Amino acid sequence: MVVTIDNSWLKNEEAIKSQGVDPKMLEKMMPKDQRLKYLPIPAKYADPKTSPLVWEIEANRDSKDFDLND
Repeated sequence: MVVTIDNSWLKNEEAIKSQGVDPKMLEKMMPKDQRLKYLPIPAKYADPKTSPLVWEIEANRDSKDFDLND
């Protein structure tokens, strides 16, 4: 599977709300060291045509870490 990653909705509070998320409630639920903050990710990762990320889905494996160092 081609994987895409797009965190552009974290750029501002209105964009977060547009995703159906209450930023204040989310802040209360998350540990202080994991607060929401926008970190730029190269645009190529958001588009399935340009994303170099691939994940072969396997039984009993529901997550994978990707290195986005560019």
